Amino acid sequence: MLSDDELAEIRLRLRQATPGPWTSFIENPATFVGSSFIRTAATDIHLTGATAEDQEFNSHARTDIERLIDEVERLRRMS
Repeated sequence: MLSDDELAEIRLRLRQATPGPWTSFIENPATFVGSSFIRTAATDIHLTGATAEDQEFNSHARTDIERLIDEVERLRRMS
């Protein structure tokens, strides 16, 4: 079970991360124009060695984790 302290630590890491939204841009390898990256409000994130699926996962993590934490907290208030 996830403790309140663990949940608070996850929330803190989320608050310390670059603000969202994060948007994934996957470059077509056939075009050789540039590299894939995640655009954020502050800067672009480049993941070395990541698959397109890894990049999509990471780009959605910023909002997915926040929604999951909110849901856990909502469910805890109900019990």
